[in-house]
Amino acid sequence: MKTIKKINKYLVEHYPLIWNTKLVWMLAFAIIVHFTFFIAGFLSVNTQRDVSSHYNLEGFYYDSPAFLIGVLTSIISLLIWIIFYLKNNAFKNFYPLKKGTLFIQFCILFLIFFTNITHYYSYKKGVTSKIKTLYNWNEIDTDIKKFNNAAIFFLKNRTNYEIEEKDYPDPFPLEVVSAKREDYLGITIDTTRAFIKHNDEYYQFFKINHELIAEDVKNNVFADEGIYDEDSYVENSQPFKYRIVYDISSYKELITPNLYNFSREFISYGQDSTDRKDRLIYYQKLLDKKDENVLRNKLDEFYNLAKQYNVKHNIKKEDWLYLLNFKNDYQYIINIKDRKALNYDLDKLKLNYYRTKKRIDTVLIPNTSHKKDQIYYSQFPKTSDGKSVLIEKEYHEYFGYVPYCDFSGLNTFFKNVYYTFHPTFDSVSLYVFIVLSIVFSLLIFLFKTTDIRNILLSVVAAGVVLIFGILLIFIADRYLGFNSKIGILIALILNILIVILSVLALLNKWRKGLVSILFSLAQFAIPLIILLAVIYYKELLGYPHRNNDPFLMWYDLYGFWFTIIIWIISIYFYCKAIRKWRAWTE
Repeated sequence: MKTIKKINKYLVEHYPLIWNTKLVWMLAFAIIVHFTFFIAGFLSVNTQRDVSSHYNLEGFYYDSPAFLIGVLTSIISLLIWIIFYLKNNAFKNFYPLKKGTLFIQFCILFLIFFTNITHYYSYKKGVTSKIKTLYNWNEIDTDIKKFNNAAIFFLKNRTNYEIEEKDYPDPFPLEVVSAKREDYLGITIDTTRAFIKHNDEYYQFFKINHELIAEDVKNNVFADEGIYDEDSYVENSQPFKYRIVYDISSYKELITPNLYNFSREFISYGQDSTDRKDRLIYYQKLLDKKDENVLRNKLDEFYNLAKQYNVKHNIKKEDWLYLLNFKNDYQYIINIKDRKALNYDLDKLKLNYYRTKKRIDTVLIPNTSHKKDQIYYSQFPKTSDGKSVLIEKEYHEYFGYVPYCDFSGLNTFFKNVYYTFHPTFDSVSLYVFIVLSIVFSLLIFLFKTTDIRNILLSVVAAGVVLIFGILLIFIADRYLGFNSKIGILIALILNILIVILSVLALLNKWRKGLVSILFSLAQFAIPLIILLAVIYYKELLGYPHRNNDPFLMWYDLYGFWFTIIIWIISIYFYCKAIRKWRAWTE
């Protein structure tokens, strides 16, 4: 306590503004709280299950009790600080203040608010620091590639194995159209160029000639029809014009879903186009070998990987090899389930998983004189006694279970680890914290420089302006027809009027209370003016010009900081004006 008193005595004598705002103690408290949240975040992650327990790194804070604790800590600490801060007010008591003191005081308020509401960053840093101690990115990246290489065996979705998904080798990937009847030929399929008939259905494979489309766009070929996108051009009255057709007769058998068509990336984090190309080449070489031992070894590698990453599954190797169907050129048989089947589905689903086998049955030749029966049984070999025949029949050998492989949480795990080692700037949360800090600081600062009565009257005035604006929009909607531009323009004009009136009130020395109310409203109207002006400008441009407008492109990048700077500058001028206002008589 003696040390605290000594520090306070020194501050009040040498740095009264720092003493009055309790900056030293609030920063010290903020540092302690931030360190506590860092430790809490560090201890919250210990296993792979912990890392994958939240969809993203932000969820470790916002989807846990840490968020509520952080909010309550901020509220309690800031309320206690405000009580002590408002005890002394040199401005209201006409103590001599140096130029710039008021603005510096606002900056200190902002710093106190910002450091006491941003526990999220410390907690997240604790989480990512712990993840870095548990995992090595190079090892994780290697394992992601192993999972991607094994993904061709997962048999998760039949559509992933259709020929539309094939990306390798050239000329794939290709688009495809089909027709089930001959009378559709010439409508969906260009019969003057290569097409394929497979299983009583017709197919044509092609790529879109985007260069020709661009040329037609440039020449306004379809301008009269009001078409603005490539898809619409392709679906126009001359769709064949934009097709670059390929003859893929050598891949005809792949029209039926097949492992050769699989090109999907299972885990994308940290993988680039080179990794993707290498993976597709790997698939091709692996399947071309058609070696059962190679496939067994690859499945063993996956079993080890699944054990390492707690991937739950029940697939027996022999059953999995059968489903890969390498003896029948890898034609797709059936999906492996994403998760364990529920009991009420179990018996029904079991019937879908079986091997088709053949066996020899001994069938007694019936005493019959029918010629058809005689012809039928004559094609089978007879037993030694001549009374029976040996008939080969197909039967189903059921797996007896529903195979599944549950990857739930694995993608989230790799995502959280990836963004731990390759963090992105969380601009949204930073913007929110900055705006909240300015708003709270400004409210306290306005109370410090005026009084609670004027603050409450400012709130009432803001409500009146809002009601008036809504009435104007309602009238415009009733008599002019609703247009979003009108609503934005009305809001923009009202905010501009507030700022203009506040300046006129100060220059003409209107009633002191009225000036205080107008200036309080103006401090919140200024950033709204910038935002509404940009939105109104965007609406005036319309689509598609707004997407290429240089100013809007610049504003998307720097607009937030531009608005904040203008807002801070307006607060600086408010601090200068309020000194003159304070000297007026009531």
